[in-house]
Amino acid sequence: MSRSVELLRNTPLATLGIIMICTLIFILQNALNWNLQVFTFCPRLIIYAHEYYRVFTSMLFHANMMHIGMNMLSTYAIGRMLEKQLGTLGLVVTMLWSAIISCALYLCIAMSAHLVFDYDKWMYDHAVGFSGVLFHFSVLECHLSPQFSRSLFGVVNVPSALYPWALLVVLQMFMPNLSFLGHLSGILAGSLQIEGHLEWIMPGDSYLREMESWTLFRQLAGLPSFHSPPSSGTVGGSRFGRSESGGILRFAKKGVTLVFKYLYYFVETLAIVIFGRGHQPNSNIRFDDLWLRPKRRAAEPGVISRPIDVLQEADDEEDEENQELSPLI
Repeated sequence: MSRSVELLRNTPLATLGIIMICTLIFILQNALNWNLQVFTFCPRLIIYAHEYYRVFTSMLFHANMMHIGMNMLSTYAIGRMLEKQLGTLGLVVTMLWSAIISCALYLCIAMSAHLVFDYDKWMYDHAVGFSGVLFHFSVLECHLSPQFSRSLFGVVNVPSALYPWALLVVLQMFMPNLSFLGHLSGILAGSLQIEGHLEWIMPGDSYLREMESWTLFRQLAGLPSFHSPPSSGTVGGSRFGRSESGGILRFAKKGVTLVFKYLYYFVETLAIVIFGRGHQPNSNIRFDDLWLRPKRRAAEPGVISRPIDVLQEADDEEDEENQELSPLI
């Protein structure tokens, strides 16, 4: 019992708070038999039915015990490290903006697929869970971590910058029912933040420290599990990318560059997952004999090669012989 109390006492406040809120909602959801689809993220219902509350409820509800268990364990692992670097209020602000920005990206991608390619599946999908925010947190944590590479399930090491992308690909391969677009939107939102494109909406550390003196947060700031932001840097500025002004204009100028950069990350991640670090095919992944087919050698001087039509005639004669020998059905 004392060990559990000590664990709760050492867990940062914002991380502990989101775990307790999601767990409590999951208990009420099952005890009161709430209809989960009322709280999920569905682009069609948000755009056409104006059910904007789904932006926030979708990240607090979970589908089953395994779903919430995996997400809360990941929240504990990533959140407590990130909260110590951003501060408690910094993590809360990042979490709220992550929900809004990742959902906005989800809507834009789903709507674009509907209008341009007439692909409606993403418009009707129902997504739920905290994992979109977790992918955002994962991008930030990998950026702030001094480690150059990460182990992907103990199988292969990938660069830290590519780890969220590799995790996205591998999870989708083994669990195709996961919300690919929801996870992708979280990665894109985190990538925008580390590039410094969200600094114009993120409060600086000095303002966060000023918020701690507000009556609303004064008692919370006195708790041992409350973490103040570091003495220098801003949540969206110098700690993540450049801190010069003009965030909106810079975002517009580098939009095309970011698209190609993230596409490069995605392709390189696939190459690492499939071929490994040495660009050799992994033994557990089979591609039949696509690259094992022997290449046709050019005819050497003095050697007469058989024409293609002669080879085709030989194959036809062999087929006719096999047909004559096979019984009629």
